[in-house]
Amino acid sequence: ADLLEDSIRGDPFYAVYVDLKSKYDPNAEDLYATMVERAIGDSEVVVSTGTSVGDPVLEGVAFKRVVVDNATRFSDAAILLSLSHGAEQMVLVGDLGETYTGTGTPLTDSQDGQEGGGPPPLFQRLVDGQAVPLHVLSGRPQLD
Repeated sequence: ADLLEDSIRGDPFYAVYVDLKSKYDPNAEDLYATMVERAIGDSEVVVSTGTSVGDPVLEGVAFKRVVVDNATRFSDAAILLSLSHGAEQMVLVGDLGETYTGTGTPLTDSQDGQEGGGPPPLFQRLVDGQAVPLHVLSGRPQLD
C-alpha cells in the first residue's frame, strides 16, 4: 500500500484526498480510486505480485506485455489471472528446479509437480511440450 500511496502523492488532488480522508468523508475513497487509475494509466511499468494482480484497483486496466517472474512457482490460475488484463505477449521466467506442487508449496528436488498432488505447472507443461520458444540461461548471476 505504501508504493501505491507514493504513486499518487504527485497528483494535483492529493491534498484534497488527504483532507477528505482525515474527515472520514466517503468521497475520499472515490477520489483515491480516480488518482490510482490515473497513476496506473500514466505509468510505463506497473509491478504487481501474483495475487495483487487480481486487485479491484486493476480492474479494467489492460497490459500489452506481462512478465511473470518465478513462474514455476505459480498455479495456472495465478498465471491466467495475469493474462486476464488483455496481454498480447507474456514472458514466463522460472527455475525448472523449483516447481509448484498444486498445494502452494514449491518443489525443490523434483520437476514432476506430482508430489503435492497437483498437476505440473503451466510453465513445466509448456517446456515439456515445446509449445513455446525456450531460452535457457546457464548459471546464476552473482549479486554483490
